This record gives sequence, C-alpha cells and structure tokens, in this order.
Amino acid sequence: MIEWCKKEAIKAGFTMVIVKSDMGHILATAYNRVVVLLTKHEIGYCETYFPLRGRPPLDPSARIMCVGMVPNHFVYVKLKVGCPLPPTCKGWKNHRVPEAETWEDTFMDRMVEFDELMKNEKGDMKMETNEDDPVVVRDK
Repeated sequence: MIEWCKKEAIKAGFTMVIVKSDMGHILATAYNRVVVLLTKHEIGYCETYFPLRGRPPLDPSARIMCVGMVPNHFVYVKLKVGCPLPPTCKGWKNHRVPEAETWEDTFMDRMVEFDELMKNEKGDMKMETNEDDPVVVRDK
C-alpha cells in the first residue's frame, strides 16, 4: 500500500516528504489542480485548496489530488467521482487573482454536501446518559 501511494505521489509530481498542510496552495498552483487535504479533527482541518492564479480547465473535477494526513504521515487518497469535498481554505479568497475565482464555483454543491455530512457526523456531541434511570446493582 505504501509503495502504491509513493508511486501515485510521484506520478502526481511530488514526493510525500515535502507535502505539508500549509503547502496546499503551492501544490494547487504549481500543478494547476484542486488539492484536497483530509485529516482527523484532532490533527487539523479538512480543506480544499484551489490554484491562486489561472482559470479552471473545462473539467476541473478531473484535476483533483487528495492527500490524507494521519499522524506523521501523508497518503495519496483516490476519491470517488462526485464525492463531497471539504470547504475552501480560508486564505484562498484573500490571495487568489480575480481570474481564479471561478475555481470554487464548480465545487460549491459538493462542499455544501460535506458540511451537511460533518454536521450529521458530529451530531450532538453530548454523550447520552441514563441519569434519570440509573442502574442499581444489589448484592444478594
């Protein structure tokens, strides 16, 4: 599995060692691809990075590169066609050039779907208890 991830990363044009979450914009812009970073809540935020310059191609959905971040490792993740995507990195709107603003439009419905899934996943974070109906153990 690791070897396959390394091969896919090399095909995508980068090595796993240099990928960091703060480099999403660099990868997206350098390779003119959408870069998706998936991670656990304890590690950081899932985000989508778009190129900072340039217009999207005719089919930007075909230009998605996804990296999964787990503690101390990055893995190449192959996404299903049309799957939900995490929200756009907050800094993108501040640093993109005007011609790049249409990148996000293509993926907005998928980002809304991701937000809905995350709301369902988190749910009411309060653990259910049986405070009103405690279990009493009696010795005989």
